[in-house]
Amino acid sequence: MIRDIENTDLDAHIIEGIISLINQMNMGSIAKGVENEKQLELIKSYQCQYAQGYLLGDPMNENQTRQFLLEN
Repeated sequence: MIRDIENTDLDAHIIEGIISLINQMNMGSIAKGVENEKQLELIKSYQCQYAQGYLLGDPMNENQTRQFLLEN
């Protein structure tokens, strides 16, 4: 989870390092808990491939997820 990444340099450096390591291993990375534009901007700059969190969409139950997938 990337809580406070935009406010704490140490956390940001740790997350950047983890994403870099994952990318070097040719594995996919996903940032969990993206809640604001600054967090999304930072993880994009770290070359994180995927993100999830309230900024990008509210949680969905099984029926909502099924409907979303059918429509998209």
